[in-house]
Amino acid sequence: MLNSYHYIKLIKKKLKNNLLQQTYILKRLKKDKELFLKRLFALKNYNSTYNKKFLLIGKNGISGKKWENFNTFLLILEKSIKSEKNKLFLQNQKINDILFTYTQLKQKIKAWDILEKNRKNYYISKKNQFLSANNDFFLQLIQIKKKLNL
Repeated sequence: MLNSYHYIKLIKKKLKNNLLQQTYILKRLKKDKELFLKRLFALKNYNSTYNKKFLLIGKNGISGKKWENFNTFLLILEKSIKSEKNKLFLQNQKINDILFTYTQLKQKIKAWDILEKNRKNYYISKKNQFLSANNDFFLQLIQIKKKLNL
């Protein structure tokens, strides 16, 4: 049968496993965020380059079909940029959610640590009281014995 000490240990172990899991998830999410940032940066650079090319070619004159192709390409590029920004936004939300959960788990572990420490201190004080009572009892016996021998 489990006593309170074992329950505390089991709960803390489960919380620590959950915390470890959240840590792994957080690392993966941050890696994905870096990837989204790199892709967004590349798409923005690509968009900037093609906008400049579009303006240069437009000044020199451009056929209707080429203009339509360029314009379609730039619109697709803009949609890709918006999509990456949205992915980045969602990734940041996921990271914030995980950080919140992580913080809560840390607080719960700290609370259980305090409970465990208080429990240990309680049992130590009870043991000390018992030992002190025994010492007092034996001191009284010794004093009685001394009085009887006189």
